[in-house]
Amino acid sequence: MAKKSKHKLTQHDLKIIAARHKNEFMGRIKYYMDLWMGEKTFSLVPDKDHEFIYLRRYTIPRIEVEKGVNVSKKFLAEMKDMLEKLLHFRLIEMPNELSKITLYDFLIYYMSIFSYFAYIRKNDYDTHKTLCDRYNFLHEAYEKVNTLAISDLNFIMVMLGLFYSYPDKKYYWVSTDFHQDLDHNTGNYWIFRLHDAVPQVRNFVLNNEKRPAFKLGTPLPDNGVSWIRVKMKSKSITNLVKSYQVFIQSHALKRLFERLDSLEEHVILYNLYSSFVKPQLIYEKGKLLIEYSLFQKKIGYFIAEVAEGKLLLRTFLFLTNEGTPEARKLQDVAGLGKLDIKYWNIDKLRKFLESDIITNPVVKNIFVEAGCGDLFCLQTTDTDAYKIKEYVADEMQKYMGLNKEENDNDSYESQDDTIPAEESGQSLVPDE
Repeated sequence: MAKKSKHKLTQHDLKIIAARHKNEFMGRIKYYMDLWMGEKTFSLVPDKDHEFIYLRRYTIPRIEVEKGVNVSKKFLAEMKDMLEKLLHFRLIEMPNELSKITLYDFLIYYMSIFSYFAYIRKNDYDTHKTLCDRYNFLHEAYEKVNTLAISDLNFIMVMLGLFYSYPDKKYYWVSTDFHQDLDHNTGNYWIFRLHDAVPQVRNFVLNNEKRPAFKLGTPLPDNGVSWIRVKMKSKSITNLVKSYQVFIQSHALKRLFERLDSLEEHVILYNLYSSFVKPQLIYEKGKLLIEYSLFQKKIGYFIAEVAEGKLLLRTFLFLTNEGTPEARKLQDVAGLGKLDIKYWNIDKLRKFLESDIITNPVVKNIFVEAGCGDLFCLQTTDTDAYKIKEYVADEMQKYMGLNKEENDNDSYESQDDTIPAEESGQSLVPDE
C-alpha cells in the first residue's frame, strides 16, 4: 500500500495559521489586562498598539541542543514536553491578592504586557496616562514578582538536568541564553542550551575482582556537573572529618529501579541526587547505610563502604529489605522475616502504592511501628500516589495472627538500637 504524502501547507494556509495564533495570543492579553487592571482595560489600548504588542511578545522557553551533543528526536521531544509541564506546574504569586498564575503564563503574557508598558511609560506616557495609572501597581511589584519567577525558572533548569541524567550513561545540564529579534517577528524567549558530560568510571578491586563504578555528580545549570562528596567523621581519630568522593555501581542503580519500579525513572533519578544534598548516614549491624528519600520521605537505603579512599555505593535496599533497621523491627514486631516479606511481595514500593495496606489500620500500624510510616504519606508527580489495585491486607492480617477485635486498640512497641547516625555535611562540594 502506497504511503500517503503529507499535505504541503500553502502560503494561504500559513497566513490562516498565523492569524489564528495572533488572535489567540491577543485574546489572552486582553483577558489578563482586564483581570489585573480592571474591566475594559484592554479597550483603552489603541488599535495601532495591538501589532506592537504582538511584535514584542514573549514566547515559551525553548530547548536547543549545543553543538556536539547527540540526542534522539524522541529524547528531545520528551524533554520539551517535560519543560512545558513544569512551567504549567509552578505558580507565581501576584500582587494585591490577585490569583496566582502559572510560570508558563507569566513568561508569555505577563512579560508581554510588561514589555508593552515599559515602552509606553518611557516614550508616550501622556497619551497613555489612563492605561499607565491602572498599570502602576503591577509596575511597582515587578522586581519582586520577577525575582520569584526567575527563581522558579532556575529550579526547573535544575530539574531538567536531574530528570534525565544517568550516572552510568550520561549527564545533561543546561546553560541559558535569551533571544530577542523584533525584526523577524519571532518574539522574545529564554533559550535552554542542552549540554552533556560523559560519566567517569573507575574500577574497584573487591574480593579480588575488578568492579566498575561511576562517579556520582549533580548536573547544575550553567556550571556542568558538580561531583558529590560526603563528609564523615573518622572512627579512629577524634574530631577528624574526611570528605569522600562518591561512586555508584551499576548493581545499585539496577536495584534502585527494580525496587521502585512503580515510579517514573525521572522521579527516581531526581530523588537520587537530592538524597545526597544533606545525606543521612546510619550504621546497621556494622554496615554503613545512606538514606534514599522520595521528596523527603525515607523509602530505602544505599549500602555503602569506603574502598580505595572513595565512598562506594554497592546496592540499594527498599525499606523492608533484609539488612535495614526497619526489616529487623518488622521481625521483632510481627515476626515477618525475609521469606515472609518476599512471599507477600512487600519488598518493593509498588505493593504499598497499589494495595489496600494503607486502608487497613491494623496492618498499616505494623509497618508504622517498624519505622515504615513514610510509605503511607508519599507524594509523587501524580495528583494521587496511591491507586488501589490489589486487596491483600485482610489476608496479611490473618497471616500475622492478628485478630481484628483484639488488636484494633493495641500499640506495638519496639526498641531502636541502631547506632546513632554519624554527622554528615553538605555533600555538593566541587572538587578542588
